Amino acid sequence: MNKRVLLVDDDEGVLALLSATIERGGYATRCVENAKDALKALGEELFPVVISDIMMPDMDGLTLLKKIKEINPEIQVIMITAHATVDAAIMALRNSATSFLKKPFDPDDLVSQTEEAFEKYRAIEDNKKLIDELRYAKEYNDKIIENLVYTVLVFDEQGRIKKMNHALEILLGYAEKDVVGTPMQNLFSEEFTNTKLKDIADAKKLEDYPVEFVAKDGGMIKALFTGAIIKGPSGNILSFIGTTKSPRK
Repeated sequence: MNKRVLLVDDDEGVLALLSATIERGGYATRCVENAKDALKALGEELFPVVISDIMMPDMDGLTLLKKIKEINPEIQVIMITAHATVDAAIMALRNSATSFLKKPFDPDDLVSQTEEAFEKYRAIEDNKKLIDELRYAKEYNDKIIENLVYTVLVFDEQGRIKKMNHALEILLGYAEKDVVGTPMQNLFSEEFTNTKLKDIADAKKLEDYPVEFVAKDGGMIKALFTGAIIKGPSGNILSFIGTTKSPRK
């Protein structure tokens, strides 16, 4: 994880003390002396944690806090000042500051709050990843469901269609009553009928086997069939039972 901390204070001595204290805690730091440079630094690299003085010329720390949250609301900001008041602390926390420290600060307290800020940032990032993973899983599963058709196609010994399930009706555009009693070849492309249909006569089970259906509108529907081939005593195909899905891109 990125363990960089951006330190913002117009007092060089305070910056040096902050930097030394934070780096002893195992963090890398970058020091800037005003809010303008802080915003510039945030545009150049990621700092999960920012420690900023409140009282600064040109732009105060509370205004900087708002701008940081506009850039990235997940950045954790610790506000620090020598002029602490209850109102200032409340304002900082209302504006989504992670915590508030008064100068002179206790070094252990500063390190502890920095660690807590990083843990909070890490938790947010972990939650984002989890949400993204769940969203991806849902989209992936939805896509599978969208492109997966449970296929039941039954024929008699003469190769005439006896049954077609509803999912296949939707895929091909036929109503079952329209095709019952017609030759199975009507549902497959001529090439598939002349070659592949004969090839699979000896198969018991197929996995991702390319099939070419002919839809009611005459269009070709290429799909991959996975499932069982059931044959009659004479070896004729009696049914396809399984799933069809769109070919992999």
